[in-house]
Amino acid sequence: MKKFWNAIIVVSIVIFFTGTVQASEQKITSKVEQVSPIAANEKDKQQVPNQVVQGNDSGTPGLSCKTGNSQDKTINAPQGKNIEIKIMKPERKLPANYKTITITGESKVTESQAVAFLKKNNRDMKLKLSPEEIVRYYYAESTREGIRADLALCQALLETGFFKFGGTVKPNQNNFCGLGTISKSVAGASFRTPEIGVRAHIQHLLAYSTEREPKTGIVDPRYDLVHKMRKTSGYLTTWHSLNGNWAMSNEYSEKIFDLHSKMLAMPIE
Repeated sequence: MKKFWNAIIVVSIVIFFTGTVQASEQKITSKVEQVSPIAANEKDKQQVPNQVVQGNDSGTPGLSCKTGNSQDKTINAPQGKNIEIKIMKPERKLPANYKTITITGESKVTESQAVAFLKKNNRDMKLKLSPEEIVRYYYAESTREGIRADLALCQALLETGFFKFGGTVKPNQNNFCGLGTISKSVAGASFRTPEIGVRAHIQHLLAYSTEREPKTGIVDPRYDLVHKMRKTSGYLTTWHSLNGNWAMSNEYSEKIFDLHSKMLAMPIE
């Protein structure tokens, strides 16, 4: 009889501890289930990329045509969520007829405006001459050959980064339009003085745009090659036609006109 009651006591103890352990496991499981959705949400937030919108490069107010647009892209986010990202192209204000503006013609920007614009964007000329001198060379050489001086200068500003250089071409080359620079490993042409470098640039524009030969001795080392090619395939008479020809960019002339619009907005003294 004593053994019987001892057995009953042992069974009772086992049942008691078994119930306690199961209850504890249920509490722990419940807590984990409550925390898991929060942790999952935080993980999702970390995996969702930030929305990136590029800024616009605004031009000068008052011109009649505005270019620039955005492209909407949708990417797949975690757990089937979609995120829309807008990629903005640079917005430039251009003349309404900019695609028909010819390489030849008279300047619309005064020399003083051009000098002020250059000084505003470059206070540390890498050339051994002043802003006034380089602008004077461009206006003198361009006027002699009938080329738009203001736009030719803007092309030089674009090619050299406002005469700061920093690329393949170095300041002492006096090469202001990337003449002969066909890759990052080819430095291109060099000229003895800045004035001759400007003359070569203007002559190169002539080679592209007209059958008429320069009024001065040819200093552009690629003039004959380009002039012969254009005589066969057709002259490029507008700045817009230089897109994909003078440079690979399909917005090359747009960049030139964007600089020109800002230069034209400088106060007239």
